[in-house]
Amino acid sequence: MNIGIHQPNYLPWLGLFEKIDLCDIFVFYDNVQMPLNKSFVTRNAILANNNSLWLTVPVKRDGIKIIKDVEIANKFWIDKHIKTIEHSYKFSKYFNDIMPIIQKILIRDYRYVSELNIELIMNLWKLLSAEKKQFIRASEMNLINNNYESILEILDLTEAKKYITGQGKGSMRYLDKEFFSKKGIDIKYCSSTFLEYKQRGSSFVPNLSIIDSLFNIGPEKTLNLIRHKNINKEYYFE
Repeated sequence: MNIGIHQPNYLPWLGLFEKIDLCDIFVFYDNVQMPLNKSFVTRNAILANNNSLWLTVPVKRDGIKIIKDVEIANKFWIDKHIKTIEHSYKFSKYFNDIMPIIQKILIRDYRYVSELNIELIMNLWKLLSAEKKQFIRASEMNLINNNYESILEILDLTEAKKYITGQGKGSMRYLDKEFFSKKGIDIKYCSSTFLEYKQRGSSFVPNLSIIDSLFNIGPEKTLNLIRHKNINKEYYFE
């Protein structure tokens, strides 16, 4: 089994979906402490006026909590996010295909930010591919630990043969080489860069939410980006 583990981020970037694409089981890492500072669990960037613009879901900051227990603070952000996305992408080629799906999810009454994010991620994956994945929440796996050691528990419980992970410092410091060697688990590193594609701006802005590429080049070409298919650059600028 190829296993991917990642916090449930808000409207994530391409890299998270590459991890989903490469795994058989994807685990939402919602059993660990919510970051006290700015976090991709509550925000991500889109393109507006040729610059990145952060969309942030307000959450209740009432003490230390694990991610699954972090509540959304109010509903005022919903209309703002929808209008901002519409204003930024309404003239994009795939706006009418993608926006109804995003809007339908955003307007639902979610109590917890993880619930919102998980619903968005799973529906965005369905847009990209018909390939079925098994999605599991770490908080529902009866794990003993609620820190980085729970990653090792997850890999053990899922009988992982390959661990799909990123190359960031946060991911790298959790790799217990002795554990992986003993369990015979290989490690597959995801990419941290993707090809440029057609945006509605004068210069390319990288590392935005996946909805930027979905609106601009559609699901098929976005999936090719994620898979790093050897297609000439013109393919993404038609």
